[in-house]
Amino acid sequence: MNRKETAAALGIDVTTLDAWCEKGCPADRHGKGNPATFDLSEVVRWRIQFETEKALEAVSRDAGDLDALRARKLAAEAGIREIQLARAKADLIPAQEFELALSSLLIAARVQVCEVLPVRAARRVLGETDETRLREALRDEARTACADLADADADDIFRGIVADLQAQEIGALR
Repeated sequence: MNRKETAAALGIDVTTLDAWCEKGCPADRHGKGNPATFDLSEVVRWRIQFETEKALEAVSRDAGDLDALRARKLAAEAGIREIQLARAKADLIPAQEFELALSSLLIAARVQVCEVLPVRAARRVLGETDETRLREALRDEARTACADLADADADDIFRGIVADLQAQEIGALR
């Protein structure tokens, strides 16, 4: 995950994550000028270890409140379990999968607007000279193109099925 995604998943500010990195939080660096990536489970493990060591240092200095330390450890372990559960429920998806899905959606939208819409609109406005009717026809076709995309099943868009249907439609309209 990138810096923002990691901070959001942990419910912290990105500046807090930066401070953690200065203290040794694990991050994969990909060369100067490239953003670091994080493995969320490694960051959580590091944070638990960091807090545990910090707590043990406090205990060695002041053999005080063991109940508070146990509560902190329990809270950290609960946080790890929540993250694991969220992954298992697919509430969290890898950034690469999201980027691929978004890319597919944008490609489908681009094809709808740049390829399907002009062909449909051209058939309606061919020979039309009234500017008002031309605008109305183009607006109707734009709405239809957007509605077709909005009505498409998201899984079909991501699997490329919508792109195949668009190609067939373009071929049929020409």
